[in-house]
Amino acid sequence: MRSSSGETDAWQTPRICSAPAALSSSGQDAVDLAASAGLHLDPWQRNILDVALREKPDGKWSSFEVGVLVSRQNGKGAIIEARELAGIFLFGERLIIHSAHQFDTSLEAFRRLRFWIENTPDLDRQVKKINEAHGKEGIELKNGNRIRFRARTRSGGRGFSGDTVILDEAMILPEESVGALLPTMSARPNAQLWYLGSAVDEEIHEHGMTFTRIRNRGVAGGDPSLAYIEHSADDTRRDDDSLIIDPADPRQIMAANPGIGYRLTLSHIAKERRSMPSRMYLVERLGIGFWPTEDSEKVPPIDPETWQRRSDKAPGLTQQIAIAVDMDPELRWCSIAAAVLRTDGGVHVEVGYHEKPSRAVVPYLIALIARWNPVALVIDSKGSAAYLRPLLMKEKIQPEDVTGASMAQACVGMQRAVDDDDVSHTGDPVLIDAVKGAKKRRIGDGWGFDRKGDSIISPLVAVTLARHGLLSTITDNPPPASPDFDTAETTSASDLVDDMLSAGF
Repeated sequence: MRSSSGETDAWQTPRICSAPAALSSSGQDAVDLAASAGLHLDPWQRNILDVALREKPDGKWSSFEVGVLVSRQNGKGAIIEARELAGIFLFGERLIIHSAHQFDTSLEAFRRLRFWIENTPDLDRQVKKINEAHGKEGIELKNGNRIRFRARTRSGGRGFSGDTVILDEAMILPEESVGALLPTMSARPNAQLWYLGSAVDEEIHEHGMTFTRIRNRGVAGGDPSLAYIEHSADDTRRDDDSLIIDPADPRQIMAANPGIGYRLTLSHIAKERRSMPSRMYLVERLGIGFWPTEDSEKVPPIDPETWQRRSDKAPGLTQQIAIAVDMDPELRWCSIAAAVLRTDGGVHVEVGYHEKPSRAVVPYLIALIARWNPVALVIDSKGSAAYLRPLLMKEKIQPEDVTGASMAQACVGMQRAVDDDDVSHTGDPVLIDAVKGAKKRRIGDGWGFDRKGDSIISPLVAVTLARHGLLSTITDNPPPASPDFDTAETTSASDLVDDMLSAGF
């Protein structure tokens, strides 16, 4: 229903639109069917269906892939529903797969499509079965056409051969999911794959590269098999990386929100802007993304050259020390590391042990603790080394567990310390290799080191945990103010490594 607020109708033309040449379009057929079910589409929604459902002279879709970017709450779901109704009732598609990032989103899409069908007698009489079983939601027609609703997994869609695949929430789309789905379409003569989502923020959307690549192709234009439609504000930036637009400009807001005048209002969006962080507002409401670059996934979170510049063979060290142990997921390597407070207030880190895990690890740790009396022994509670915890508890040693939020703090803290020259090491090759091979993984609003892949990063994780444990303990239980660092009892980096090795390593 149209808004009665009196506000100006939204711009219905997308800011970016590219598509292959075509002879005709079945978009209007999909629009008409949706209307017969009571689903009346806005002009911008009708336009997307027209572009996406254009046909080549042989009658096949001119676009194998369709990318749609529009901000939340504008009515993207109605486009999907109209496409799915047309697919099973008009186009004779034998199987449609609807995939969403979360189960609740997929379930809601199932319920909405079911509503339109059950409230339209001409459609409802064609239904053979509606499956409501958890994880198996779907609708099957008497002619055998069907649609399945799936929450995404790494193998979601494997084993199905879909004529059309709908990937909703495409800004959160693991490449493994697409890799599992694409082969299912290879045997279909007229398949179509849809990506629909809002803008990507690389700091929030861990799996944003798939949609980024679709957008890059769409913005470039000229792709022979991709239709791309984007409703967004102008994201052009000045040399200082600031936007050329005013984010409060109603014209830009309307360009990014074609649902204004239908289900959104400028006044409501103004309230959102006052309450949302500016970056979130740009992404979620103006469609201005902070897109990862094609090579960003290959860039280590800690710059290897900067790391090597932090090498210091003879730092001044106090005797305040923390120890950490970490293992790779396949239990091929065990790394035991130490972090020592420097006399200048920074932290020096070393790896004392990097070998295959064995039953001797616990005795080694016991010997280290007896020698150094560390302020903390740190273990990632969700990592492979967590199996050591009960063994250490049996020896009356209480490890400090690091979990999600504190792991993110530890990793970001190590990155900042390297950048700010607040951490040192002696150039151990296993640490250098770990830094070079490290990648990020999302942890809530932060990030941690990603253990997936071929690189062995347990040495880096171990020194990161040790540093975090040292500083957390000192912060929680600060040492006496006197004597100061200049007169405190000290040790040397070489003594530290030698003593760690002599503990049985």
